[in-house]
Amino acid sequence: MTTEERASEISPEMSEIDKVLEQIIERFEESDRESGDKGEQGERSETEDRKKAEEMRKLSMEKLGETLKRKGEEDGGATPRKRASGSETIVYLREKAERF
Repeated sequence: MTTEERASEISPEMSEIDKVLEQIIERFEESDRESGDKGEQGERSETEDRKKAEEMRKLSMEKLGETLKRKGEEDGGATPRKRASGSETIVYLREKAERF
């Protein structure tokens, strides 16, 4: 089209093919603009996804005791009960035997 304008210095008429090609080019440009906007949102969601993935990896690698402690802290400070050691039982039985 530009070569025709320069050669004849008269504005050439657009054929149907030229009109369709121009519409296609406009649509491609619009989609590029839209994808640019979505790209920024995609980057934000990628960073959020990375943070979540790191947290999940950290949680999956922690030991059972650490998990119980973390859950206790989340529940309002309630720590899991500890098992009574066998020495407390022995002390109780000795005291009871001494009484009789």
